Amino acid sequence: MSKRTVELLHEPTDAASAPLLVSFRGGPPLTSTSFHCQVYEHAAKKKRIVVADTEKVTFQAANFGHGNASSDLSSYAVGIVDKEAGTVQLFNVDQLYVMQQSVKSFRENIDDNIQDTVSFAERQKNLVDAFGSKASKRIVRSREENKINIDNVRGALSITQTFSEKVAENTELLAAKRAKDPKYTSDGGAMDETRLAMLPPIDLDALTPEDVYVVSKFLHGDVMESLLMKADEFISVLSTCALADFLSQNEVAAANYISQVMTSMGKPYDRDNIALMLYVMYLIQFFHARYPMQVSPASLSEDMNVPFVVVKQILDTFTDPTVNDYGKTTYTQSKVLKDKLLLHLLVVALTVGNLSLDVAPLAADLKRHPSNITGYTKQVGCRVDKVKTDASGLGGKKSESYRAILTLPLQFPSLKKGASRR
Repeated sequence: MSKRTVELLHEPTDAASAPLLVSFRGGPPLTSTSFHCQVYEHAAKKKRIVVADTEKVTFQAANFGHGNASSDLSSYAVGIVDKEAGTVQLFNVDQLYVMQQSVKSFRENIDDNIQDTVSFAERQKNLVDAFGSKASKRIVRSREENKINIDNVRGALSITQTFSEKVAENTELLAAKRAKDPKYTSDGGAMDETRLAMLPPIDLDALTPEDVYVVSKFLHGDVMESLLMKADEFISVLSTCALADFLSQNEVAAANYISQVMTSMGKPYDRDNIALMLYVMYLIQFFHARYPMQVSPASLSEDMNVPFVVVKQILDTFTDPTVNDYGKTTYTQSKVLKDKLLLHLLVVALTVGNLSLDVAPLAADLKRHPSNITGYTKQVGCRVDKVKTDASGLGGKKSESYRAILTLPLQFPSLKKGASRR
């Protein structure tokens, strides 16, 4: 054993003058060059910042924030040897300062390929060009080739100018018409504009009721062709199975409406009316659907047994699609879009019924009270009549039913004035 003796003196007053214990992640800096170190301290808040720098690198650490010692489970002591006096001073060190380095001449390399302002279609095209298969590249190339650039269309500018002039002319005519109408008010005009935005294409100057709503203006050729194919399938099913058996064996969304239409329709069946009747059934399915939906149109077509083209038309017209950063589409339906779907449904149902509609069966399928549906038929411009049904009618007992009839002049509901407060 050594014969040396050690004397330990504990002086807590020297804790403030304890040396700093630091660590450099990239290794110790070269002190042969200009190396400077400074300590900034806030005595009241017990905060300390250690800053050091060389010619090219800057170091910084602190005892608060990200660099605090709360997660450090070690204790440190630093000893300073005085060779002349032959003594060693030991200091308790509160924490180890981990110096974060930064290069003075470093400049952040900004990637020129940032695509924050690029649309989803362009990002998808770039991704397919880089990693896509031959088939996917061919599909993207076909989409690009099918795009129509207005600058490449002969006479496009003159067509656009003609449409603009026509819109301005119609606006002036409408303003003049409103100026001559003593019943016109700004509130009533706003209500009319809101109604027209939700209704199908309408001709307010039509000479016959049949020309007010023309379903071919919003059910275009490809949609109507798909509906006619479904109508042929439905007619072939009815040739081998009774309608009542078919409705009882299948969960049909519009069973009451279909039963009422097919009962009043004679043979041979009208393909066009059956196609429109099936479209009403599809609209009822989407009326009862739960939103928001994160399902692709192809999956909806398979699950709901609705033609894909019809699904796309309904989603584009009566839902609000949004695409997230991952390319997934979410379909939402506001109250306005739901009312728009219901108004289109009523117009198609009126077309099937030769501009006459028994409200009760449709209200039962929509799970709404008949008075609620009659309110929507008035928004379409219909006259609503009360019809008494006997025991053989719907419900098996004598009651009152409502029938909506589209006649001229159109009878839109007027703006109701609020009751005076007492």
